[in-house]
Amino acid sequence: MLPFLYMGDKVMAAVLVGLTSLGEKAIEVIVKYLADNDIECPDNLFHSPVDCAFVDANILENSELVLIHDGVDACRALSMDGAFEQNGGDYSLYEGLVDLLGEHGVYLEQINRWSSAVYKD
Repeated sequence: MLPFLYMGDKVMAAVLVGLTSLGEKAIEVIVKYLADNDIECPDNLFHSPVDCAFVDANILENSELVLIHDGVDACRALSMDGAFEQNGGDYSLYEGLVDLLGEHGVYLEQINRWSSAVYKD
């Protein structure tokens, strides 16, 4: 049986192979931020860089966490494209998350329209 990451009473994800402590902290921050803004945190949002062979390995080098946010409501807080498409160009949710992650020593960078990565600051 795989160990799981629990956020309150909700199971968020199986423990991700190769995830660093900064990646784990980023998950906690993102989950709380989405909940605080009444945005559902989708299943399968979080991936370790080790899990993401289908994403360009050069881009993911040194990343702490990968977010696959294609077609989910949460992308309005997780990417600039999502903020533009879902919030009509209001980037305040995205900028708020970027600032909050920065307080924990990491930053969010959009890789492409459907994924982003978290890196050590």
